[in-house]
Amino acid sequence: MKRIFLTICITLLCFNFTIIAQVDWKDRLQVGGFIQTELEWLQYEGKSNNGGKQTYEARRDGANNDYFVRYGVRRGGIRLAYNQGITTGVFELDLNDGGLYPKAAMIQIKPATFIEISAGLQAIWFGEEVPYPTPKQEVLEHCDLLRNLFFLDRDLGVKVSLKSPQDWATAGLRLDVGFISGNNINKVPDGKFNFVGHLKYEKTIQDVYFGIGTSMFTGKVHNMYKELTNNGATLSIPTTYNNIFTNEENPKRTYFGVDAQLKFNTSLLGTTELKGEYIWGTHPSQINSLRSPNNNEYSDNINDAYCLARKFNGGYIYAFQDLGRLPLRLLLKYTFYNPNTDLTSEEKQFTADVSYQTFGVGCQWRIAKGLGLTGIFNVNSNENCDNLAQYNYNRKDNHFTLRLQYEF
Repeated sequence: MKRIFLTICITLLCFNFTIIAQVDWKDRLQVGGFIQTELEWLQYEGKSNNGGKQTYEARRDGANNDYFVRYGVRRGGIRLAYNQGITTGVFELDLNDGGLYPKAAMIQIKPATFIEISAGLQAIWFGEEVPYPTPKQEVLEHCDLLRNLFFLDRDLGVKVSLKSPQDWATAGLRLDVGFISGNNINKVPDGKFNFVGHLKYEKTIQDVYFGIGTSMFTGKVHNMYKELTNNGATLSIPTTYNNIFTNEENPKRTYFGVDAQLKFNTSLLGTTELKGEYIWGTHPSQINSLRSPNNNEYSDNINDAYCLARKFNGGYIYAFQDLGRLPLRLLLKYTFYNPNTDLTSEEKQFTADVSYQTFGVGCQWRIAKGLGLTGIFNVNSNENCDNLAQYNYNRKDNHFTLRLQYEF
């Protein structure tokens, strides 16, 4: 009888511990994710975000067509976060038609309400749009300039965040500072660091929210030009680029930015939101590509040399407007960038130097909780450059995107 009683007690105790552990596990673990499927209609000189062949090809898309269509899974993602005391572990994966990529693998430590330390692979904290969550992006994609400067919007590094307590006179002020490798998700090729800082002030007064911030990025890019030319490689640089060309082994990479946000509600129309950001600086890049490094920079190909220290500027303005009580939202966007401000249109001789501006108009339909359908039409306008046959006119590269997204 005693054995039966003891067995029952032990069983109940173990069952009780199991329930407590399950409740504790469920409270500590957070799981979320999103899926984006989309269709794109593009003029024949446009470039798609989907498909194995992202540009127009006559034998695939029709010899006489002035447009082409692509569709696919733009992105999918899953996020796991486990919290225990002052520490949180975060792991995120992104999936698209190009493969599976790590988006975050970091440790967050919050020893006090006003400080947080993040170490590992994480979103780059430059400005407002780069660290903005992908499924929350109203205009579907980051502006073209930021997609080149911060190719995958994530990097390996350490960030310290300081947030002013609410009972202080500086309430609403936040500072994010730290260092990243500057190589996106790839392995670190050397022991050099890049500094990133973002200072922001935000405040809500009744139904009006506003925020203003300033950012800085400074680091270096490895340039193989001198080493490769000493070994016999050649690269033709026009004389108009003399003040832009550099054979420094580690040219500086320096960006600055200012950003602002405004959001308010009215009883008639609902929520109105405005966002803007302006970025400028010096960007070491290859002759035919503005994109920042996303690989090992120690290449044996002279065309991979980061030998042009281009000065640039650009930014965006977004406006979003709810349509009363309807589950609809009007989207307006304007983006612009000039990747080489030192040269005129007549002097530019590389496609990476051509400036662009885009006007976009769209609508978002909030179908159900977590489920939305967004359509946006972008009208692109490029700089006309006499020395570039493919850019001495306004290219036919407008495109329409229709995206269905489920966030959970």
